[in-house]
Amino acid sequence: MCSGLAPAYIPGVGYDMSTKQGTFSFGVSNIVPSKENIKLIEKAIEDTIKQVHKEGISEDKLEAQLHSIELQVKKTREHWGLGTISNMLSYTIHDGNPLDVFKLNEFLQKIRADYKNNLFSKLIEKYFLSNPHKLVIQMLPDSLKAENDKMKEKIMLKSIEDRMKDDDKQKLIHEAIELKKDQESIQDPDQLPGLSLSDIPSKIEAIEHTRSNIGEVPVYWFEQPTNGITHIRVKLNLSHVPAELRELIPMYCQFLPEVGTKNYDYKKFHTLMQTRTSGIDIQNDKYSLTAAVDDSQQNLIISVSFLDRNIDKAMTYLSEILSTPNFDDTVHLADMIKTTSVDIANNIGNNSLQYGMSYASAGLKQFARNNEKLSSDIFLCQMGAEVLNTSNPKNIYNDLIVNLTDLASHVMREENISFAVTGDKKKFKLVDLKLQMIHNAIINENSRAQEKLNHLPVGGNSDFKQLFYQNYFETPLNVNNCVESFIGPGYYSKDYGTALVTANLLTHEFLHPLIREKGGAYGSGCSANENGTFNFYSFWDPKLDATYNNFEKSIQHVCDMEFDDKQLEQAKLATFQKFDKVLEPSLKGMLHFTRGYTDEDRSNHRITALDCNKELVSDMAKTIMAQLEKGNSSRVVFGAQLNEDDEIRSNGWKVEKPLEFLSSSYFDKYNKPTQL
Repeated sequence: MCSGLAPAYIPGVGYDMSTKQGTFSFGVSNIVPSKENIKLIEKAIEDTIKQVHKEGISEDKLEAQLHSIELQVKKTREHWGLGTISNMLSYTIHDGNPLDVFKLNEFLQKIRADYKNNLFSKLIEKYFLSNPHKLVIQMLPDSLKAENDKMKEKIMLKSIEDRMKDDDKQKLIHEAIELKKDQESIQDPDQLPGLSLSDIPSKIEAIEHTRSNIGEVPVYWFEQPTNGITHIRVKLNLSHVPAELRELIPMYCQFLPEVGTKNYDYKKFHTLMQTRTSGIDIQNDKYSLTAAVDDSQQNLIISVSFLDRNIDKAMTYLSEILSTPNFDDTVHLADMIKTTSVDIANNIGNNSLQYGMSYASAGLKQFARNNEKLSSDIFLCQMGAEVLNTSNPKNIYNDLIVNLTDLASHVMREENISFAVTGDKKKFKLVDLKLQMIHNAIINENSRAQEKLNHLPVGGNSDFKQLFYQNYFETPLNVNNCVESFIGPGYYSKDYGTALVTANLLTHEFLHPLIREKGGAYGSGCSANENGTFNFYSFWDPKLDATYNNFEKSIQHVCDMEFDDKQLEQAKLATFQKFDKVLEPSLKGMLHFTRGYTDEDRSNHRITALDCNKELVSDMAKTIMAQLEKGNSSRVVFGAQLNEDDEIRSNGWKVEKPLEFLSSSYFDKYNKPTQL
């Protein structure tokens, strides 16, 4: 990667023991597909294997990996039992003891002992250097593949039709009619075992917590059974980040976990974090707390977890990255821009539905427009393109370093910060001392840490104007991802529970049969967002106009109460799958910490959902239909390439190519060493 031969690994790199014949894979993506370059990459892989065989694996890197495995296994999570059974299968198909999955400590000790006896050099010699069973696969892009596939399908269907006799055609028509009848028949859920509304508990589990302060920083303490792991969350309020730095927030989230600090370069610091923590994760949490369309809230949530025995070192390293992040390594910064922008470009198809949801909501509410995902990803990709097209990009990097450092100083002000600690109460006293250490480090290292800006206006933008989009974005896909968004009740509304039931009724009783079963889309549905948007969607959908017509039909069906009590009950049960979802202990209470949602709020929404009737659900659908009739919805499609004469252009759609600048040359240039 650093040499510039390839910008990214392929998915699935490493050891796979899920099949009877275990495999180990090395692979890279987005390379220049020349024979010379492929040979260079193969040689680089072979030389690296030989180097590791000769020099061995350093003990700190081994310990970092063993620690990651131990932390991952001991972490409590959803569906733990199912995951454990799944892991047992690999042991079983390799004639091992499935109960070995529980012998983590024993195996870690054995690996450490075998490491001293040159274990890895022996394995590398046996399975890599002396193993003749090697397969090299090259997958090359074909710009005409979609067109050729369509032509092959057309020829194949014509060939099948020509071979069919009249009786065969009549039989096929009869089977299609029978299928349509079956699709349109009402499914009887009573034929399957299931829950009823009487099985839903009337009370919720209260999440207890205590609160203290370190200086002016609030600390929330959640005692939970976390299996010897402490979880720390840091919430950073972004209300007062200067406008000129806001576009860098997504990049800050991407890069902070990868940089070094004042005392450690990024490689050393990454190894230290791996040996003592889970590494840091950053989420950009944007939301709305009121029905006002211009209400916008935004926090960064930094999360880290570690084994209780590592509290001292882990908190020291957390203090380093929070108080003295170092973005000054220009070569590393350039590589991060390179790999991140290539990853974005490679995942346009996978993220298309997410882009559509984000873009459609951005037309309706300020919080979504401030943090629209497509725009932020294009910003990063365009910066990458700008770097490639500049003979001397040093000034670009220097400006970025200054701005990211400046952003960090604005974010890490004392009045922005809140801490949450989840774990064993017996460890809280030590954690509190370490949090005081972090607080002092931030005060000492950040000249802005004690600035007071809470007296300034926060929140809405009086200039915000709703935009009712009808945008079609051309992508490399052969199918469409369709979204239509409306204003709806948010978590702050007493009607939120009814909105959730309505969304589930629309999804399971109308949208799924119309769009998935009959229309051929891979999936479809409706969601009532806690931020106050009501979203209809379909993904991997071969249709467009028919899908939007079906969105409208489904709303009308509910407006006309064309559903029975049993269907309403099923919608309520689906709603309570979300309300009463089992949370892993480390996540309990986090919605209260991050957004201020209370147990009382959750209880009230449950009661509303449980008590809503057909009339209330119909009224909810009518509020959506009223917006549709006025044209007050936002429609966004991420779909296939269009022909010049495609009628969609004359049907009111604005057609765009958002990542047009990402040509093949974009990736080719990224396979060159970084210029400084």
